Amino acid sequence: MPDRPLVLAFDTSAAHCAAALLWGDEVLAGTEEPMARGQAERLLGLCEELLS
Repeated sequence: MPDRPLVLAFDTSAAHCAAALLWGDEVLAGTEEPMARGQAERLLGLCEELLS
């Protein structure tokens, strides 16, 4: 296992949809969109945009 894992993290627990890409303790990229509803439907597209 690498000493600095690559992690894709996401949060849909509140009135937003957020995703971040981390390498160990370093945040490589992140994005967040405010939304009252529809987080589950938006999550995969948000992750795809983050990774591209």
